[in-house]
Amino acid sequence: MKKLLAIILSLCMVAGIATALVLSASADTSAPDISDYVTDGLAAFYTAGYHSEDGNTWLDASGKNVNIDLSSLDKENNYFDDENGVFMNKATKVQFDSAIVSLISSGKFTTEMVIKNTEVLGTQYGTYMNCANDNYSTFIRLTALPLIYVEFKDGINARPKVEIADKDYFKDSTVTITYDLDAGVCCMYVNGVLLQSVTPTTAFTVDNFYFGHEDASRSHNTEFAGFRFYDRALTAAEVAANYAADTGEPLDPEESSSETSTEIPTETTVVNIAIDKTYTVSETSLRDDGWDDNGIKLTDGVKLREDSGSTDIISGFSAQSVEVVIDLGEVTAISGFYADLIGNNGWGIASPTTDAVEFLYSTDGSDYTSVQKVEGTDLTPVYGEEGGWVVYEFTVDTNAEARYVKVIYTGTGAFLWTSEIEVYTQVEVETSEEPSADISDNETSEGGTPITGDTGFAALAILSVIALAGIAVIKRK
Repeated sequence: MKKLLAIILSLCMVAGIATALVLSASADTSAPDISDYVTDGLAAFYTAGYHSEDGNTWLDASGKNVNIDLSSLDKENNYFDDENGVFMNKATKVQFDSAIVSLISSGKFTTEMVIKNTEVLGTQYGTYMNCANDNYSTFIRLTALPLIYVEFKDGINARPKVEIADKDYFKDSTVTITYDLDAGVCCMYVNGVLLQSVTPTTAFTVDNFYFGHEDASRSHNTEFAGFRFYDRALTAAEVAANYAADTGEPLDPEESSSETSTEIPTETTVVNIAIDKTYTVSETSLRDDGWDDNGIKLTDGVKLREDSGSTDIISGFSAQSVEVVIDLGEVTAISGFYADLIGNNGWGIASPTTDAVEFLYSTDGSDYTSVQKVEGTDLTPVYGEEGGWVVYEFTVDTNAEARYVKVIYTGTGAFLWTSEIEVYTQVEVETSEEPSADISDNETSEGGTPITGDTGFAALAILSVIALAGIAVIKRK
């Protein structure tokens, strides 16, 4: 009888251990302790160990309730791996809440993503965080092979862009973007180290903001450990402190500066080199009024951003197709193009949503290379609302050398109205100093409690030892 009792008790203890194992591998539905992280300005905090039991909601640990809805995703390609503390994303776009869209569009933010394992599958890019209008994009560039770059796109502004050695550069990393349009600062960090800072000058907005990507040219399989969003640009010291909290180890202040810190610090800025350049317009029917093009309006540096058509700003063409060729004066490295189109249904000018703009370049003025034809159907107005004055911006990036730039407007209505063409080049300028990454003033814990469930496993180990000891005592008796 005693032997039977011992066997039953042993089985119960083993069952208890098995139950504890199952529970320890499941999500902790209580909010994690995030006190080791910077919380000033925190707008949303996602860690892979904090989600609903059914895995349909990635819960926001900031207390703001900005949760991520995962219910519509294919669970075979998107799921929480609680044992490893990650959310597995296989070539899928996952939408953030609209509150994050508003935050990124505000012109002042910090985004952080924490990645474990990753494999870039895309043939041209590995796009990790992106939006429908492509104004925000954190990505790996493969279009210049054998050179590979890590890059951040912020509208038409200058971009942090740094050469790297491996397309899977984001493996085991914390990637941070800080942005403040008013202060004119945009910085890209990886693992608490500043890679590059640039000076943004133009506001941008985003829509349908997401992480992951399904396009074959941009996809990847990635284990995301978490995301953090702030309504301000974190300092270099705060970025370093958050990375230290991710790893559980303080970052050496000497390691928090760029690997190229022995060089003169520089930042990249974008310059419009089309200002005041001469241009020609393809033969078209003149309107014979003040809105006729005068050979100056399209490169005078003035864009329409008001609710009426100004004859000093707008060039109006009575045509469905117009070609403009700008002479830059000399062969120059160019990084992008811009052109706008204006509509007003009340004036009989069709909305630019039915129009398209193609950008081409040439070194000799004879043989042109097309960069891209941008369709208005993919855009939304940057000014005004349909039915009244609306302005659409057509932009495209490139990496080329040219003296001549051709812009081809194609519409479906009787008129084409535009106010400006811009051609961009990137210029490196020296900065007086680089941001400090000293974390000595930050109240961070060197041994903070991990938020991935390690404490539960420690408790389980203790429970196992106690249970096995109990079994040994029973056996001896």
